[in-house]
Amino acid sequence: MLYDKYNIVSKNEFGIPYSEIISSPKKHLNNLLLNYRIDDMIDINYSLSVMSFDRVVHIMDLYLAGQIFFQKIISCYKEKYVLSGNAWELLSLVHDISYYFESVNLSSSFSSLEDICKRMKLIPFFSNENVVFYSAKTYHNYFNYKREQFGICDHGIIASLLFENKYSNELITEKKEIAYVIASHNIFVASRHNISLYEKFGLFELIPDDPVFNCIAEKNNPYAFLYLYFCLLDILEPINAFDCTSSEEVFDLLNSIDYDFIDKSLIIKAKNKKQLETIAARIFDIPIWLKVGLNILSDDTIIITMN
Repeated sequence: MLYDKYNIVSKNEFGIPYSEIISSPKKHLNNLLLNYRIDDMIDINYSLSVMSFDRVVHIMDLYLAGQIFFQKIISCYKEKYVLSGNAWELLSLVHDISYYFESVNLSSSFSSLEDICKRMKLIPFFSNENVVFYSAKTYHNYFNYKREQFGICDHGIIASLLFENKYSNELITEKKEIAYVIASHNIFVASRHNISLYEKFGLFELIPDDPVFNCIAEKNNPYAFLYLYFCLLDILEPINAFDCTSSEEVFDLLNSIDYDFIDKSLIIKAKNKKQLETIAARIFDIPIWLKVGLNILSDDTIIITMN
């Protein structure tokens, strides 16, 4: 089960059982954020003070997933892709650290991406020259789409701007590419229900049937590869899917679900049929978005196959 996998890595990484992490997740996440100097880019005390229990555990679990899954995944492609040594760790710790911006009260203070950059003294790094990720226009338009339609600022785009502008660890190479993954991880493609809305906001790169549709995961590039697997594991991380509110709920959930990566396929098993239905609903659009194969094998098994 997943609980056992997290427990093994927790003991190897921190010298403590996983039960200690989920009993006081903010303390352990705070230590990680300080170790990786994330306090360069954001007030981590405030961020953690307003972050929900399940969000904190989700970040911790994605960090641990680097050793559980991503190291196994990257070993299958080591001759093709070379990535920055701690790219996964930075992605897991930074991607949701500005989640508190996705509140209506705070978001109402900012009218657009240009406004937030001006007031926070951030320089947008998005470029139309980058052939791996979306155009600068799409990032600006998507931010404005979420702001106008849902009354909130996109946390991934803000986190990427903070990371690119303020993170100062000189040991990190290709920081901008990692920032692009952070900016893109929460940008969803259009469904058949909102195509006209995406057209209204100029989000043509996110409409699957549009001639300019841009599927990042199809690009033959190490950072497109990183984007694919990070988005996949971010969506599928169970705490993110089931909104656990206590360590007891985390324990019960992770003892009823198991994930494994075998032969370039992610295999998901659940003891409870309703749990698998919840996971299946979350990943229904994954084949379009991330270009993977999806097979609901039975009431207790889903297989996601990589190309």
